[in-house]
Amino acid sequence: MFKNLIELTKVRIGFLVLTTTIIGFYLGAQGKIDNMLLLFTVIGTLLSSTGSSVMNNVIESESDKLMEDYKNAGLQMLPVIDNGIKRTVLHIFLHALILIPISTLPFFLGVSGRVYFVGAYILSNIYMLFCLPFILEQNKDNARLIFKTSIYYFPLLLFLIVADLRV
Repeated sequence: MFKNLIELTKVRIGFLVLTTTIIGFYLGAQGKIDNMLLLFTVIGTLLSSTGSSVMNNVIESESDKLMEDYKNAGLQMLPVIDNGIKRTVLHIFLHALILIPISTLPFFLGVSGRVYFVGAYILSNIYMLFCLPFILEQNKDNARLIFKTSIYYFPLLLFLIVADLRV
C-alpha cells in the first residue's frame, strides 16, 4: 500500500520540486532566513505537488491504460510521430550537446563562480555520456538511463549554485 501511495503522489518528482523550492527560498532570502516561513513553504509546496500528481493520475487514468510507447492513447509524443525515433535521437543528442555551454553560461555572465562552472561543466558532460548509449542503441534500458540521469542532474546543478555562493 505504501508503494502505491508513493507512486500515486509521485514523491520523486515532489523531491525535485522541493529541492528547487528550498534553493529558491534560500537564494531569495534577504538576510536571516525565517525558518517558520520556510517550513510552511515546504509543506505547502509538498501538498501542492503531491495533490497535483494525484489529480493528474485521476484525469489521465483512461489514457494511461493505453500507454504502451503513447500511440494507442492518441498522444502525439515525439517517439510515435513519423520518423519519431530518429527525431528523438537527434533531439536528445542536440539538447545534451547544447546543455554543456548553456549550463556554464552563468559563469561567463558573472553570475556564478568557478565552483559552479567546473561542477556544471562536469555534470553536463556526464549527462551527455549517459545519453550516448541511447543514441547508439534505442531501447528501453538506455531510455530509462537518460531519464534517471536527468532526475539527478537538475538537483545537483542547483546544489552547485548554493555551494558556489558559500565559497
